[in-house]
Amino acid sequence: MGKYFERLLAMTVVVLMSTSVARAETVAVNCDGGQRLQAAIDQARPGDTIVVSGFCAENVVIREEAMRITLDGQGAATIHGRLPGPPTIVVLGRGITIRGFTITGGRAGVTVIRGGTAVIDSNTIKETGIGGQPGSGDGVNIAQGGSYAQIINNTIQFNAVAGIRVMEASFARIGFLDPADPVLRGNVIQNNGAVGVLLDRSSGASIAGNTISGNAGPGVSVGGASYALLAANRVDANSSNGVTVRQNSAVQLGGGAGLLDPPNDTEVRNQGFGISCALNSSVDGRLATLTGTAGALSMDSSCASNLVAVTGLNVSPPTVRVGSSFSVTLSGTNLTDQTFFDVRFRAPGSTFDQEVSNWQTGTSRTPTIPTGTPTGVWTFTGVRAHQDAADHSGSFTPISVILTVAP
Repeated sequence: MGKYFERLLAMTVVVLMSTSVARAETVAVNCDGGQRLQAAIDQARPGDTIVVSGFCAENVVIREEAMRITLDGQGAATIHGRLPGPPTIVVLGRGITIRGFTITGGRAGVTVIRGGTAVIDSNTIKETGIGGQPGSGDGVNIAQGGSYAQIINNTIQFNAVAGIRVMEASFARIGFLDPADPVLRGNVIQNNGAVGVLLDRSSGASIAGNTISGNAGPGVSVGGASYALLAANRVDANSSNGVTVRQNSAVQLGGGAGLLDPPNDTEVRNQGFGISCALNSSVDGRLATLTGTAGALSMDSSCASNLVAVTGLNVSPPTVRVGSSFSVTLSGTNLTDQTFFDVRFRAPGSTFDQEVSNWQTGTSRTPTIPTGTPTGVWTFTGVRAHQDAADHSGSFTPISVILTVAP
C-alpha cells in the first residue's frame, strides 16, 4: 500500500510539472490584422511571451495578478496610447518585461505603480503627455510605494516633462542590471521638456552608463529626501545644471562597486553648474569633467560635500614688473594646503590657451616674474583643483583674471 501511494504521488508531481511547463507559451498578436494587445495580456499566464507586430493604438494595463510576462515588439512594433488620460502601458504585475517597442502617446509611456516590477529594455519612448494634463508627459514613471524597474538600452526623448521619473518610495536601476555585470546597458535620455531623470519623494536610483543630454532643465534632479548614485554617465548640454540635488537629498558621483565606480563626464557644457547642491543636501565622490557654463560646483551653506572645486582666483597687485613678486590666492570648496592647482592661461597677444599642471600647491603663493618673461597682458582662463598630484582628469573652472607684466 505504501509503495502504491508513493507511485501515485510521483505521477501527480510529474503531471503538475508538465502542466506548469505547458502554460509558458509564445503568443503572436498582429495589431495591423485587427488583434488587440490587451486581450492577449489578459489571457497571458506566468512565463508567457507575447510577440507583437504592427501599430497598436491602445492603452494597455498589465494587472496585479500578472507575473513573468514578456511583451516583445521585435524592434518594430508600436504601442500608441490614443487616450490622453491613462498611460500607454501600466504595469501593476511582477517580473514584467517590455522589450523592443516604439511607445508613444498616453499620459506617460510606461508607468510602473503600486508595487509593480518591470524590465524596460530596448524601446524608443517618446512624445508622451499628448493631453497636457497635470502629471502627464513622462517617458517612464515609477511610483506609488515600492515599485521597481530596470531601465536599459532605451532611447527616451521628446517627452513633455521627464525622460524618467522615480517617486513615492520607489527605486530604479537605470543603465545596468547588476553592479557585477561587466556590461553597461545605458539609455539615451535626451531632449525632454523639463528634466532628464527626476527622483523625488523618498525614492532612489542607481544611474550608470547613460547619455543624459539636451534636456530642457537639469540632466538629473534629486529632491524630496531622495538618493542617487551616478557613475559613468555623460551628462551634458542640458539647459540647467547637469545635476541638481536639493531638499534633504544625497548624490554620490562614482565610487560604487564594479561598474558603479567610474565618475561622470561632460563633453558639451551644461547651461548652469555641473552639480548644484542646496537645502540640507549632500554630494560626494569625484567631479571629473562634470561641469557647466557657470562652473563645476555650486553649494549653499547647508550643503555637505567632499568635492574639491575652485570658485575664484585673485592676483595682487594686478600689474607687476619683471623680477618682482605678486601673490596668488585661490578660493573654493574643500581646498587645503595639500590641494594641487592646474592653470590655463593665454600669453600676451595670443588667442590660444596653454596649461600648466600642478602650478601651485595650497591656496596661496607668491611667485616671482622671471627674467625674459614677455611683457604685456597675461590672462588666466581656467583653474582646476585636485587632491592627487597625478590626477588631471577634472574640468577647468572658467575664469578671466588679468595679470599685466611690465618691463
